[in-house]
Amino acid sequence: VNSEFEKLSGYKKEEIEGKMSWTQLVHPEDLEWMKSYHYARREGKEAPKKYEFRFIDREGDAKNIFITIDMIPGTKKSVASLMDITPFKKLNKLLKVLSEINELVVREKNPEVVLKAVCEKLNYIYDGAFTSLVENSRLIPVFSKGIDIKSIKNSLKSCPSILTALKGGVGRMDTDGALCRNCTSKKHRYVLSVPLIYGKNYGVITVHSNLEFNDEEVELLEKMSLNIAFALNAYGIEEDKRKAMGQLVRNLQQFDRTADRLRNPLAVIISSIELMNEIGKDRVLEIVKEQAFRIKDELDELRKEEIKTHRLIEKSFTQVYT
Repeated sequence: VNSEFEKLSGYKKEEIEGKMSWTQLVHPEDLEWMKSYHYARREGKEAPKKYEFRFIDREGDAKNIFITIDMIPGTKKSVASLMDITPFKKLNKLLKVLSEINELVVREKNPEVVLKAVCEKLNYIYDGAFTSLVENSRLIPVFSKGIDIKSIKNSLKSCPSILTALKGGVGRMDTDGALCRNCTSKKHRYVLSVPLIYGKNYGVITVHSNLEFNDEEVELLEKMSLNIAFALNAYGIEEDKRKAMGQLVRNLQQFDRTADRLRNPLAVIISSIELMNEIGKDRVLEIVKEQAFRIKDELDELRKEEIKTHRLIEKSFTQVYT
């Protein structure tokens, strides 16, 4: 057990060595096939040396791990190297979910259907999500998934993350921090609230997670909120509805093209991890860093196009109402 494993697991070295079995750190659904690999390896039989599994840390949270493992020659002991690929797996899932939401935004004309689907689809990735809309300067809960209604009502009144989004900002919060009011009964570690702003603030989307939100996730969720806010605006405009939805389609097409380009560096990262034995850990880290910069560049380009689109749409709607 080294310091990296302590950080990954949440346990101290002295809490693990000689006291815990590796089976206690494996997701129950992955345990049987991993045990079969373990026993085959000890008996000198063929068993995969590289694979993915779900690791359970001290807090009970599951992490996606890529493991490289082999026997120590002349012994029945094995040595393993573990790499946490949870952020890359989660980003891939998020891209897929946001593409599905964007397709629904274009196809569906009922805002309630869209907001309900947002909660359901985000709950595939996160521990909970809910949407709320502004009515008479107050937030009213609309739909939720994974969060009870009592907790939502408490959160709308006092959660600093939501109050920040209501003022137009993006609210990121660690519930271990001093600002947390402990509004919810269900355990979670991080809160992210993004406003639905297009001309005005239509409401807030709030997500709960036990894993920290990275910058790429936040930026993608902000893009999603802009598209939804635009749709909420467009739903209420009858005289120029077809033109507005056409512009929305072009905006979402740009998002899908960017999503496709983001998948390439993610695939390179995962492939390099799988080839870690051949190319070495240092080279893998170099590749991960290079591809992370590619992802950032793509998101920067998306931001530039978003600003251009926003200005164009804002100008067209100003002409409609003047």
